[in-house]
Amino acid sequence: MATLLAMLIIGGADHRVVEMPGPDGSTGFAIVEASAADNPEKLREIRESLHRWAAEREAIDAEWTVSPVPASWMERTDELSAARASR
Repeated sequence: MATLLAMLIIGGADHRVVEMPGPDGSTGFAIVEASAADNPEKLREIRESLHRWAAEREAIDAEWTVSPVPASWMERTDELSAARASR
């Protein structure tokens, strides 16, 4: 079933679905070239690259969720809302 899914997504039989655990050990899968699917070193490189990307993405998300909107922006929004309401 996974091979069929890979063929439908990629459009050919030169790729395979392999198990690719997430950084936290969760179950995951990746579609890779058939030559990489049988190469443990290449799979390790792909996994490490994906884990680096996930860590970078997590850091970016954390930066955006920690940084609150500056109070001055909220004051200006309140002023605009009050001006509209008084019309």
